[in-house]
Order: sequence, then structure tokens, then C-alpha cells
Amino acid sequence: APRARVVPFHEPGDGGPDGHRPPPLYCLHGETGELTWLTHHAPVLARGGAVLGVEAPGFGAQDGAAPPGTVGEIADADAEAILGHRPQGPYRVAGFGLAAPVAAEVSRRLLDAGHEVTELVLLGADEPDAAVEAARAARAAGGAPVADVAGLFAEVWGAARPPRPSGGERDLPAAEAAALLGAAAGCPLPADRLSSWLEDAAAWRGGYLEALEQYAPRPLAGTTLATAVRGSAGAGGDWSRWIVPPPHTIDLPCSAASPASADAARALARHGSEETGGAPGRLLVPVNLQGDKAPTFWGHHLYGEVSYGVYLSRHLGLDYPFVGVEQVDMASRVHEFDSIEEMATRYIEEIRRSHPDVPYPLGGCSFGGVLAFEMARQLLLAGCEVPHLVAIDPIMPTTGAWDSIDWGAMTPEEVESLSVVILGNAYCIRWGVEEKIRLADIGGLELGEQLDVIARHIVARSARRPRHDAIAGQIRLKHEVLLRNNQLLVDYRPQPLPKPVDTTVFHATRGFLSPDNDNDLPEVKRSDDDRSNGFAEFVRGEVTVHDVEADHFEIAYDHNLRRIAERLRPLFDTL
Repeated sequence: APRARVVPFHEPGDGGPDGHRPPPLYCLHGETGELTWLTHHAPVLARGGAVLGVEAPGFGAQDGAAPPGTVGEIADADAEAILGHRPQGPYRVAGFGLAAPVAAEVSRRLLDAGHEVTELVLLGADEPDAAVEAARAARAAGGAPVADVAGLFAEVWGAARPPRPSGGERDLPAAEAAALLGAAAGCPLPADRLSSWLEDAAAWRGGYLEALEQYAPRPLAGTTLATAVRGSAGAGGDWSRWIVPPPHTIDLPCSAASPASADAARALARHGSEETGGAPGRLLVPVNLQGDKAPTFWGHHLYGEVSYGVYLSRHLGLDYPFVGVEQVDMASRVHEFDSIEEMATRYIEEIRRSHPDVPYPLGGCSFGGVLAFEMARQLLLAGCEVPHLVAIDPIMPTTGAWDSIDWGAMTPEEVESLSVVILGNAYCIRWGVEEKIRLADIGGLELGEQLDVIARHIVARSARRPRHDAIAGQIRLKHEVLLRNNQLLVDYRPQPLPKPVDTTVFHATRGFLSPDNDNDLPEVKRSDDDRSNGFAEFVRGEVTVHDVEADHFEIAYDHNLRRIAERLRPLFDTL
């Protein structure tokens, strides 16, 4: 089978604004099988890291350039080349134009192998259904293969667009197109090599359009941050129904017909600088940026991620913008803090930079609710407006609700293993493994052995066959974050809000761990009757409590988040 090839395109710089160098960005070939589209965009997309191109399988082959038979097979070859070049993640992936579906499928394969895809960039890309229709229309129209690809290259190299075939000619001769393009200052190839290059690009494009016409798109979930870059008219459609969390959309003030041009690259560079000061969304997760309602801002749970927010946002609907904060950035680097106060300060800086001078409705589940409370306190002290606080069964430290958690039914060893079991089963759900980890499976083992048992359990049972080392590394990272954040929670000493904030609490009625919990752990009761979970004495505003028949962990299950969203929607309509 034809192989894809990774080629260096842009050397790594000195890193981002804080000196940290992100993982390399793997930029996949365009619909022509090669990387001309990257000419002007490489330094813009790098952000201090290396940019690597992935040349298409079959491009430039001696027996004629032609892609494999399907989009999936092209993605298989591209993913194999990336993994051969860099066996361990995290990964950043970029796709262009009509070949953007290949980038989505490559990301899916990396995720299915147990790796993290921290960034997916789709540049000048139609959403999948529109791309399939565009391929169908292009094939039906016939066209002039060499003249078509020569026109694409002319936009990048600053050449006059080659003429269309005249008279009875079906296409423009490759030598004639090469002579016209070769006169441009930006052309990287001499005319004799350019002629065969054009023929290869035209052949590969024809084969790819045929493959794309047969492509059946599927939604993609699991990338940390996705960005769809479109022309000013919004050409390209809406990717929000294809990628979860929905991508951040950038509409450039340039023609959507020339997304690979120097003008488009300059517009993208200006947009990134103006919007984020050179650090695009480092700790913010734009779960949903659609809709005309007021955006709400959500704290992460103990693991440092806001994954519950993906499901909650989906149940709220696209009309309700939803922004989360996460402790693990796009490069899978954990940002450590010495206190919840320090953590809240950092997240507030990110939120106010991205969303200046707006009200800040806040929310969070479990640890995230306490974090949201501290963020509210600091925002109020800074003179900002916090119209509402949503708390999904967080338990405020130092209160009777906190002290009422009864650990008596568990041994100290079982208490230490509890977080490992719950984290392991969260990964079982993520990887489609129905058989759960039980306390007995890891009892008496050292932490490293426990994590290894969980990784082997998932690898052996997941239909997606993730890599053992990738799963083990992800679980270890999240467990370390959990332990650090739990200590921050224990050390936190809340102070009353400086101004009253109306608060909605969703209270889990079945305790910390219910007697029939699906993690098969011993029951852990909560004996305090304060249904506000200790929040009422600190928020000073009106507190509305909704009981949810679940324990502290079950309340974040999808069916419960659907019920919570139904309660929140009317509230958010008033903000």
C-alpha cells in the first residue's frame, strides 16, 4: 500500500509567550496530495513549535500519483506515518480545504489508539456534508484537472492565474501551465520539475475527489481544542454538529476562495494576536461558542478537565454558549497551583482576556463548584458582575456538610484506592468498556501496579484497541492531578462573597457513594441535612436547591446532566 511521508516544514522557535514549546503540528496534505497550502501558513500555525507536513500516500509514485481507495485508507496511512515519526503524543493536527475530513479521521485514529489530540485546525474547510457535495459537483462538472490545480497554486505563489483551456482542448498542457507558474517569484520549482508536479497533483486530486464522494462522515469527539477557519461570509458551513466539543470558529476578512493565500495567512496572524495576545485559549475550552444567550463559565473537576461540560452543554443546546477552564493545556502540560485562590486568579485572567467587560455567570460540578465560588469571590472584588452561581453537588470545605461524609465503612487502604477505581471506570466509559474495575481487582497493590491493571483491563476489552502505554500514561497524569487538587480542596478556607449572588445548587440525595453504586464500592453516607452543601452561609444571596436522585459521582452521569440542563435553561434565558 502507498505510504504517507512526514517532511519538515518549519523549524521550532523559542516557544510560546511563556517559553514553553508546544508539540509539533502535523499538517496534512491538501486535496492535491502535497503541501503547497502550507507555504504562508506554517509560521502562523507554529506558535513557537515545529510544523511538519504529511505528504499523501501515493503522491509522486513512479506508477502514477493516486490515493488509496477511501478517505479512511488515506487517514490510516497518514496516521501510520505520524505515529512512526512520533510514537507518543500529544498530537496537534491540521487539515486544509476539501482534505479536512482526512484530518478529522486521522485525529480519530490517534484518539482511538489512546493518544491525546490537543489541537485540530481546519483551515478553509467545508463541513463534511458540504465537502462531499463539493466533490460530487466537481466530478460531475468534469473540469480541467491540470488547469484546476494550477489555479490553486497560482493563489499561493502570487502568479497570474493560468488561462482555461480554449478551443477543443480538454485541459491545459502541463508544460504550458508550468511555464506560466514558473515565472512567479514564489514558485519553488523549476519549470521542468513543475510540469510533472502539476500532473501528479491533478491525478491525486482526481482520485481523492472520487474517494471523498463516497465518504460517510461521522462526528468526532475527544480533541481538546478544535478551530475552524472560514472566509468572511461564513463559507464552509457549521462544524459544530461534527466535532465535540464544538470548534472555535474564526471568520477571516478575506475571500473564502483563497484560504491558502498570503493575505489569508496575514489575516489569521492578526486575528490570533488580537484575540489572545499570542496564547490561543491555553486554559479555556470553548465547548460551545454558538448562540446569542449570555456565555456561562465552568470550573473543572478534580482531574483538571471539564469533560462533564461537553454533555451538559449538549443538553442545554447550541443557543447557550458554554466555556470551561481546564488545568491541562493544549500541550498536555499540567498547570500546578499552590492554592484554590491562586488557581482561580489564573483562570479569571484567561476568562477576562477572552471575554472582557461582560457579566460572568459561573458554575461547576464537584470540585468545580468550589472553584467557581472562589472565582466569583475574586471577580466581585475586582468590580465585575456575577449574576448567578450554579453548584452541581460540590461540598464546601470547613462546613458541616464537609465533615458529615462518613468514611467509617471503608478501610484506610480502600479510601486510598477509591479515586483509582473511579478514575479507572471513567476511562472504561470513555473507551467503551462495559466491564468495570472493582476494588478487589486492585486491592493490596502498589499505585503503579493498580494503574497497570486498569490499563491492561481497558486495552484487552476496548474494541478500539488503544495502546497500553498511552492509556497508562493518561491515567497516571490524571491521578496525579486528582491528588494535588484534592489537597488544595482540603486546605481551602472559604470566605463569604463580598456581594450577594443568587445560587442554584443541585444536591445529590443518595450520599457520597450510594449503597448500590455501579463502581461496586462500599456505601459512604452524608449525615448533614444542609441541602445547600455548605454554600448557603457563604453566597449571601438567594439559594435554590434541586434534589437529584443520585450520589456525588452519579450526578455527573449523562441522564442526570440532561435533567440538570432542563432546570438551567429557563434560568439562563433570564441572564
